[in-house]
Amino acid sequence: MRIQTIGATLLAYADQGELRRRGFRERSIGLREVLLLAREALRQAGLPMERLTEIEAFPRERSLLIFLHMAPPEREWFRFQDLPRALDAVQALMQAPTGTLAWQGCYYLSAAEPVQQAVLSEYGEPLNPEEESRLERNGTLVLDCGALGKLWSVLKKNG
Repeated sequence: MRIQTIGATLLAYADQGELRRRGFRERSIGLREVLLLAREALRQAGLPMERLTEIEAFPRERSLLIFLHMAPPEREWFRFQDLPRALDAVQALMQAPTGTLAWQGCYYLSAAEPVQQAVLSEYGEPLNPEEESRLERNGTLVLDCGALGKLWSVLKKNG
């Protein structure tokens, strides 16, 4: 099954071969089969079932396309390979950041607002819940929300 994340939506695609391997017949795909595939897609993506808000399934002649709409997290973390890329993301925000900057082998920015999460996703990679948990346990805080807001102000003035 191929899985792609698009914002707060997870897209899962199962072709004819995938459906056959699971014992599903194309003409008899029902709610049970869609729910089984949805659960598997969430597991593969590392997302908790609790965030699932809606499922849309589109059976095709020899495949199945499933959209899993997720509730946005209260806070989302994004990975940046270097500090300049993280600072570019901070500078791209239209309002002062609502998150923090952390370090654990590379830089991480968090955001609490969906608009800021969308901007940060253009510059960095979103973390799955397991990675977020590791970061929050073992990461080092570089700048808290207040300090990150001051840095954002300086970057906006000089940008």
